[in-house]
Amino acid sequence: MTEEQINELREGIVNSISTVPGLVGLVNKESQAQTLRVLTETNYGKGIDIIPTSKGVEIKIFIIASLNVRTEIVARELSSAVESYFKANNHKISKINIYIKGVK
Repeated sequence: MTEEQINELREGIVNSISTVPGLVGLVNKESQAQTLRVLTETNYGKGIDIIPTSKGVEIKIFIIASLNVRTEIVARELSSAVESYFKANNHKISKINIYIKGVK
């Protein structure tokens, strides 16, 4: 899988999860709890890792969730949105990992 294809997938994932209720935003995977900052729209790709594997694509999403929403529900909705996007574009997912780095 080329870097261009990975960037297209990142952009598609960002578009598909942007309307998920309870999602405050994406964070950089290296962010520590003390320095969490929501990424700007132009940098959302830094909060998503896409790793091509022989069984499909492994996806890691690093988020900040809303304080008033159960994180389990946010994670389930994110997973569902990503799966729908990949199904519509005929891509295989091997694994989706959602890392909740904090709440706001």
